[in-house]
Amino acid sequence: MTILTPGTRLPLHALGLGTTLRVQVDCDLDGTDVCAFGLTDGTLADDRFMVFFNQPSSPEGAIRINPGTQRSFNLDLGRLDSKITEIVFTATHDASPLASAGTLRVQLGEHLFDALPALKQERAVMLIRLYRRNDEWRVGANGQGFDGGLSALVHHFGGEVAQPQELGTAEPPAPTLPPASLNKVELRKNQVTVELRKLGIEAQKFRVFLVLDASGSMIDTYSNGSVQEVLERIVPVASRLDSDGQLEALYYAETFADLGLVDEHTMIGRIGKRPPQATPRPPGYGFSLFRRKENRNAQKTAETDKADAVVMSYLRMGLFNNEPKVMAEIIRRWHEDPTGKPTLVLFLNDGGVSRNDEIQNLLRTSSGDAIFWQFIGVGNGEYGVLRNLSSMTGRKVDNAGFFAVDDLNKISDEELYARLLSELPKWLARARKLGIVT
Repeated sequence: MTILTPGTRLPLHALGLGTTLRVQVDCDLDGTDVCAFGLTDGTLADDRFMVFFNQPSSPEGAIRINPGTQRSFNLDLGRLDSKITEIVFTATHDASPLASAGTLRVQLGEHLFDALPALKQERAVMLIRLYRRNDEWRVGANGQGFDGGLSALVHHFGGEVAQPQELGTAEPPAPTLPPASLNKVELRKNQVTVELRKLGIEAQKFRVFLVLDASGSMIDTYSNGSVQEVLERIVPVASRLDSDGQLEALYYAETFADLGLVDEHTMIGRIGKRPPQATPRPPGYGFSLFRRKENRNAQKTAETDKADAVVMSYLRMGLFNNEPKVMAEIIRRWHEDPTGKPTLVLFLNDGGVSRNDEIQNLLRTSSGDAIFWQFIGVGNGEYGVLRNLSSMTGRKVDNAGFFAVDDLNKISDEELYARLLSELPKWLARARKLGIVT
């Protein structure tokens, strides 16, 4: 039995599974609905492929809910309509966060994925994804979600939710996100390809991580949309380097959390203009940790109560940097990946680096792993040991790079991709020679 973790992606045959299989979702939270979305390149192009309690089978019968159940599916991928490129299994609840369940896991044959550890307030979550890649079926463990219910998922996949004929108390559907400019995406992917060819590594595939600084000093960088723009510029790197065209995103402050898998179809609006851990603030409320004493003793209104909850949601992640925690998590995930695929970590940070000894120790211990760390500084902050990576000793191979710019969005795509990728060829050559990359 294999325990799948968020970000795991494997061919079905690597798990001993064929194209005829069963997917079972176990959840003990009453009122949870489970659905399988048959998608075409990330979009619900035909609502007959939304299989749930009201529509228990896809048109050709390749995705079916087992009779007498609502959370067990029989799949015959060989019979599936050729226009369907992926199947995403989801769980939703109309009223309660799914994190309040005692159990929320997926059983795929004898293999398990526990979705609960990654959840917080989400009422809709994408559990696992089966998808075609180079004429084979693969599985990806997801675990990312939305605060909205089923309607938020339907909109996320490009579908529409029928509106009630009479006014009621149901919440309105989540707003649709603007589509990505495919021209811009293609241009950036082409620019990445050009850079990879210059470097002579266009055939090499990587697992790609993006780590985003979400500490207190980054608030303005999120609120002006810069981090969202950085995400949209980096996703094309994963489109070219990663076999599945996806990157695995995490964010961190004093602790860390998953943002989930991101690709060119799901990147727009993924971050927006607020740090991932912060919930929306009431109109006119400014973020302040130091409120006047007289205000703290004043009678609170509903708005100030809500504002305090927002501040606390931010403080749960902490305000300061702890790079070693998230670095250790990425190393752990690399060791759990049976493929041992070379991994590129793009690590965004605005300074405040103080845990120098711990960072150095992690870079040394991971120098025998197929992981290259590319640190990216935003502004002129204190980057500590990151500014001296080239002189660090005690590593099997130089496995890290660093550059800093005042504003990433003021440099061209060509310059950005050159800086992100320039040190990979030297690392690859040395790592291959030592047998670190095979």
